[in-house]
Amino acid sequence: MRAIVGFGRTVLDLSVTEAFYRDGLGFARIAPPEPVPVAQAEAMGLADRRATQLRMRLGGQTVIFLAVDPPGAPYPADPAATDPFFQHLAIPVRDMEAAVAQLARLAPTPISRGGPQQLPASTGA
Repeated sequence: MRAIVGFGRTVLDLSVTEAFYRDGLGFARIAPPEPVPVAQAEAMGLADRRATQLRMRLGGQTVIFLAVDPPGAPYPADPAATDPFFQHLAIPVRDMEAAVAQLARLAPTPISRGGPQQLPASTGA
């Protein structure tokens, strides 16, 4: 494998998600929210629900956010990185202080303990 072109995440609210990823992380909308194609919804076991997707991009990476109505079970409180439902997205930045300041304006609830995680210098980051 040489690269991952894109991936998806399931979210509760596409408008809140879009605002966070756009304003806090610099993502851009590729297209307005759209219904998930019927065949895809059926393959995902969502034929009896309304599924809507939003495609966004950061650099060369695409993320498809999926919202389902009615929604499934809520995300459990206080997840650990070892929980099977845990979703992780890492975005390398050149200026950690600027990135943290930009995110702080949106007041998200952090899941990392001890502040932002920095890669060791040996990774080339």
